[in-house]
Amino acid sequence: MKFVASVEEALEQARAATGDKNVEIMGANAQQQFLKAGLIDEISVDIVPVILSEGVRLFDHLEGRHIRLKQIKSAAGGQVTHLTYAVIK
Repeated sequence: MKFVASVEEALEQARAATGDKNVEIMGANAQQQFLKAGLIDEISVDIVPVILSEGVRLFDHLEGRHIRLKQIKSAAGGQVTHLTYAVIK
């Protein structure tokens, strides 16, 4: 079942729902679609000491595109490191 026809329409609906707040996109597949469409301003990555044997890799399926990132924040605590990057457009 499809709820929207495109990622652009999904973003439009999300922005209407959030008002002036940020829209956060969860899940590697959705993030890949928004990255390919050039609709992501920032990427947050949380690194934890766990190796998963399956799943969707965040930076797969970008059709050979080179997406330039600039690290804007990092924080470490306990068993996690938080990294935030700006997408350079």
